[in-house]
Amino acid sequence: RFRGRIVILMQSAFAIGIVITSLVSIWIVPNLGWQWMFYIGALPAMLAIWLRWLMPESPRWLASRGRLSEAQDVVQKIEAEVVKSGASLPPLAATFPPLVKERATIASLFQGQYLARTIAVWCLMLCTSIVGYGLLTWMPTIYRTVLKLPISETLQYGFAGSVASLLGVLSTAFLVDAIGRRPAFIIGFFGSAVALGILWKVALSVAPIYVVILAAIGLYFISFLLSGLYLYVPEIYPTRMRAMAMGIASAWLRIGAIIGPSLVGWILGASDLNSVF
Repeated sequence: RFRGRIVILMQSAFAIGIVITSLVSIWIVPNLGWQWMFYIGALPAMLAIWLRWLMPESPRWLASRGRLSEAQDVVQKIEAEVVKSGASLPPLAATFPPLVKERATIASLFQGQYLARTIAVWCLMLCTSIVGYGLLTWMPTIYRTVLKLPISETLQYGFAGSVASLLGVLSTAFLVDAIGRRPAFIIGFFGSAVALGILWKVALSVAPIYVVILAAIGLYFISFLLSGLYLYVPEIYPTRMRAMAMGIASAWLRIGAIIGPSLVGWILGASDLNSVF
């Protein structure tokens, strides 16, 4: 009943990381140089050393591979936590559904009812990523090179955009269970389109602060999708193909993350800032 809130709050860690990066860069870049941002960014990779022991494997996956004793160990740890919290375990079911072993293939994403879902999700991922990463990547550069703002203001305005993105994720966490997934996505696309549509008309004729505000509003709304899609995709595919469906959908998000910033750079070179928006 509150899966949406939990998953998206988990996703907010990504937005929090962007905010922290923007905040750190305000001091690091002018004083130590941009190279230090890469040195600092390498430190979290060290977490990979401990993940093998910190993260339990899914008991459902272990059971599907015939590793029943390991699955039992994970379930017993979960049950122990439940009992420790003061709750009581429900009785075991009298009967169990038969174990169905069916290997998922890429072709299964396009069969029957999953065809429309797959196409829709891929389009959502691609469009969201092109807009979201285009804004996140390029806005600080636009402030510096197009609007000719000093480096200190550029970094501060970039930080404002990151905060707006985080607020969008947190808003989604509390909206997505209340109003549903599709309405939240519609709000995200429509809100960002309105903000960027206004910028399309006025970006070169208003004070830079208005560009900052409207870009932040666009990032706020597009974050509804950047976070919500990670919740939505696993819910519309069965367990046997869920990981593959999510992985390939995420690949479209990465493709958009490549296309978006590249597209902005090309448009800036060929036309002007209004055309970018």
